[in-house]
Amino acid sequence: MKIASKVYTPAPSGTWAGTIIDVVDLGTQTTRFGDRRMVSVVYQLDTGDDLRDDGKPHTVAIRYTATIHQKSKLRHDLESLLGRPLSASETKEFDTEQLIGKTALLSVVRVEKEDRIFANVQTLMPLPKSMVAPVPRTDYVRVCNRPAQGQQPTPQQ
Repeated sequence: MKIASKVYTPAPSGTWAGTIIDVVDLGTQTTRFGDRRMVSVVYQLDTGDDLRDDGKPHTVAIRYTATIHQKSKLRHDLESLLGRPLSASETKEFDTEQLIGKTALLSVVRVEKEDRIFANVQTLMPLPKSMVAPVPRTDYVRVCNRPAQGQQPTPQQ
């Protein structure tokens, strides 16, 4: 099997409306704090006519430790996204599927690391009430709906 390196143009720096199009369970990952269950929240950015080289919209992902402890980054960002504190029931168990389709205002910065450029989300906040939420393109296939490696895709009916 041959594996080619993917080359992509990172999202442009700036403040963009972004819609959550995927939440991916990354399983247990080794971090500087030890083994932690991680989750990735994927946003499709509304960058107007500034698209990736393949003509698709830019996406950015934020990786989190899968915990909603009151000091966790995930909880902080969830409360920023929702514009309210989590309810008592949400702090016991939060279903990340309810995030799909939520829109936020994201501050994206480009960072160079080891001769590569990455687009990182610096801050996120709720979309201003006066701003219309963008409609994401529908050609993105969620990770949970992709065929396993080596399997053929199932035809859509």
